[in-house]
Amino acid sequence: MRLVLLAVWSVTCAGVGAFLATHRTTPSQLAEKSPEKSERRPKQDRPVLEKLTEHAQDAVDTIKRTTLNDPAPKERHSEADRSAVDALIAKKGQR
Repeated sequence: MRLVLLAVWSVTCAGVGAFLATHRTTPSQLAEKSPEKSERRPKQDRPVLEKLTEHAQDAVDTIKRTTLNDPAPKERHSEADRSAVDALIAKKGQR
């Protein structure tokens, strides 16, 4: 019985896989029913793409401004923290 179930599942999976591999499966491919629609689609998406490009360029510019103006990280440790770290390093060096 298990052998029959294994065979049925294997054939079903292979059939579904073959169906998905040979037919249009993505939503954009399903939406393209005529050449006119496929030509109109990029024109409709252009404003969205331009907006995304502008936002991406703004983000890159912001990152460049903040990282290139600050070549080295700044230390924000107090004198007490530094003395504690120095004491730990000295203690480890004595071992």
